[in-house]
Amino acid sequence: MPAVIPFSPSALALFGAAVSLVAAGNLLLFVVVGEVDRKLPEDQQVQYFLWYPGKVKRVMALYRQHYPRGRLLLYYRGCLGVAAVLAARGSSQSRLKTSSEREFQGYANLQPRPGKAL
Repeated sequence: MPAVIPFSPSALALFGAAVSLVAAGNLLLFVVVGEVDRKLPEDQQVQYFLWYPGKVKRVMALYRQHYPRGRLLLYYRGCLGVAAVLAARGSSQSRLKTSSEREFQGYANLQPRPGKAL
């Protein structure tokens, strides 16, 4: 019996694209940290590890302060936003119908024979 993957190919493709965009967003955040660190003194620079929401907020504020016309945060948010949309779209397509569901759906289209009661 061949192995059955319970996800449609399009759902897997959308999930893969979403993961790739999250990885790209993460790389963009590291670029933002590098840009911010170039403007800060050595003792105030941001570390590249141990991330938490407050640190991301601080990095974004520092980036906006030093680069008011910078577009990296826009690209970062765009990557995460599109990834969320793709993941949601993929999850809505993720479930394939089982054979019993396909069989039941076939019975729903049957019409009774004329003159016969159900």
